[in-house]
Amino acid sequence: MTPTTTSLLRIRDLRLATLGPARKELLHGIDLDIRPRETLCLVGESGSGKSLTSLAVMGLLPPRELAVTGGEIRLDGEDLLAASPRRLRALRATRMAMIFQEPMTALNPLMRVGDQLDEVFAVHTTLDRRERRRRVIAALEDVHLPDPEKLALRFPHQLSGGQRQRIMIAMALALEPKLLIADEPTTALDVTTQAQILKLIEELQERHGTAVLFITHDMGVVADIADRVLVLRHGSPVEEGETRRVVGAPTADYTRELLAAVPTLDPRPARAPSSATPVLAVEGLCKTFGGGAHAVKALHDVGFALRPGRTLGVVGESGSGKSTLARCVMGLETVSSGVVRIDGTDVRQLDKAARRRHATRLQMVFQDPNRSLDPRRTVLQSVVEGALNFGVDKRTAAEKAAALIETVGLPRASLDRYPHQFSGGQRQRIAIARALMMDPEVIVADEAVSALDVSVQAQVLDLLMSLQAKFGLAILFITHDLRVAARLCDDVLVMRRGVAVESGPAERVLTRPADDYTRRLLDAAPGRSLDQAARLRAAEASIPAAPPGP
Repeated sequence: MTPTTTSLLRIRDLRLATLGPARKELLHGIDLDIRPRETLCLVGESGSGKSLTSLAVMGLLPPRELAVTGGEIRLDGEDLLAASPRRLRALRATRMAMIFQEPMTALNPLMRVGDQLDEVFAVHTTLDRRERRRRVIAALEDVHLPDPEKLALRFPHQLSGGQRQRIMIAMALALEPKLLIADEPTTALDVTTQAQILKLIEELQERHGTAVLFITHDMGVVADIADRVLVLRHGSPVEEGETRRVVGAPTADYTRELLAAVPTLDPRPARAPSSATPVLAVEGLCKTFGGGAHAVKALHDVGFALRPGRTLGVVGESGSGKSTLARCVMGLETVSSGVVRIDGTDVRQLDKAARRRHATRLQMVFQDPNRSLDPRRTVLQSVVEGALNFGVDKRTAAEKAAALIETVGLPRASLDRYPHQFSGGQRQRIAIARALMMDPEVIVADEAVSALDVSVQAQVLDLLMSLQAKFGLAILFITHDLRVAARLCDDVLVMRRGVAVESGPAERVLTRPADDYTRRLLDAAPGRSLDQAARLRAAEASIPAAPPGP
């Protein structure tokens, strides 16, 4: 991309604070410039001010909660802070547009996606219905969606995550705005879909001359797409500059910490193979949804063995069968055929009571603890619920919960609080403590760190490894992030369309893959240059200092 020299978006000394008696400043003097055809990445952990900056630009701050208290925001010379609400509505979609992190919440579940895209043209243009229809289909073709005529008639829930995100991009770019703000648009996507979305944004940016403000906590994505980077922390700028310089030779300690927290694709050091009897064994597992002509085979002849103290990573694209496999193992889905053995016992052959007792040996940690924890219950009530259901008395359960909450790195006082009072990483620690409450032999973690910042993600992965060492846990780890699999897993099972296409030690699968599909997954992983930089830093750190001269 070749950006021009004139700034399209110019922000100077932007300050933002909460309203009310307990006033608190959240942004402390943000400066940034973005030129046409340029991509500037805003990087930082949750709470750094990335999304607040973007919402201030779009004029979408909640008016009774937050307010800009100083500075200026100019789009193509126009003062956005002085613009009326009516003017801001006119600017949105026509001059600036935004792609949100979770399209399922941004799209209307009751409207067909074609109608939602048509609404953009109906509100902001004077086109007749026939011309709007033509533009809708053209917009869907622009984002490379298959069979746009049919797809326009579908509802959001009938599309994949990648397709929903393409719909959001089509809506954002429908009227060719000069500024596109992308707020974590690839966080929940698998590596190949993520690569496709990033390439699509770059392609459309080049075609329309769009300036892109890209918000992310993924330094791998930054290394691949950004022209320049602005690092934020606690609402303040920490470091800014061209991507090659910031990624290759950061000057701020915080930037170095963010880069160090990104897992590389180099597998963890191999551990001696275990000769123990598998605690979890799956043989010939098949799962079919529906019947007749509408039957969908989600799993076909999948098998693996997981031993105590080992971690098996299950990787693949969305729709590969990863989560279905986890749910079948947990007994949350009925298996069509095949065997699931726990400690050598075929669970399907047990009666209901025995199956219930066996179920305590497997516990699940879900992707989003904000949904898996009841917001109306205290942490203590959530953590002890399972134990109480199996006859443990309240006092014993409470004492055990207090010990476990400290084991996962939280104070005992956390037990009296509610989930909304914690950060995402802290809530995931609570979910892990709840799983440990049942003294499981196997933890099934389904995308348990995919929604977390890289530094928090690293902390949770380290926690899982320490808990594994302490309790001898076997971990079945479902992930679309090959970097996470490399950091945590002893063995890797690669899934594609319900079939296990490759499996084996992580060191072999991730460095010398036998299947073309595995190679494509590895090639699509963002930030390969980060791996080279990490190896260089490690090599430099291992070189002994030269002896002092005479």
